[in-house]
Amino acid sequence: MPQATPTPTPLDTLPDEALVTQGQLKTLFGNVSDMTIWRWRQAGLIPEPTHIRGRNFWRAGVARATLARLTSTPAAA
Repeated sequence: MPQATPTPTPLDTLPDEALVTQGQLKTLFGNVSDMTIWRWRQAGLIPEPTHIRGRNFWRAGVARATLARLTSTPAAA
């Protein structure tokens, strides 16, 4: 039986300039809550979003870079 290849995440398939919703961002960051996204924004861990008609969006390239930075940062001892 052929082995299944890992499917890319939706973020991997988007161009850098594509917009990612807050719901998509929460899923990509491990199903975190809206409050966690807000706290991370306040702490400067993630950049401020672009607001369009009252909704929050991030550029896919920025989301990828942020995710890479957050996952590569060593945990504080």
